[in-house]
Amino acid sequence: MKIKFKQSMCFVVVFATLGLGLTGCDGLPSDALNIELLEEDTSNWWSGDQLTTVIRVRSTAAEDISIQNVEINNGGCRYGGRHNQSTQFPIRLSMGQFVRLELKNCDYQDVIQVDVETDKGFGSYKF
Repeated sequence: MKIKFKQSMCFVVVFATLGLGLTGCDGLPSDALNIELLEEDTSNWWSGDQLTTVIRVRSTAAEDISIQNVEINNGGCRYGGRHNQSTQFPIRLSMGQFVRLELKNCDYQDVIQVDVETDKGFGSYKF
């Protein structure tokens, strides 16, 4: 049963990633960032079965990029790092590096828009 669930989650993750579109851009090249919406299995012996909704912002730019701020659903979704650590901006990323943001008050299906402010410009991504 659990294996089928994980397989279906992989399908959902791929579908969501493919459904991503860059809707607005102010100076930020459209291929500078890759935004992924994921559900990760964070189950453990203490808390049991649980899924965590995660936004992953990955740099695909040849030059370093500095993430100044990330806003999800116009600020309606809060986030943090692993184990409730706060995320401190700016975050400098080289090609292939990413920042992982755990959503605290929004589920996977609630995420509609992710706005990313960088030193290279602004991008708005819709799911």
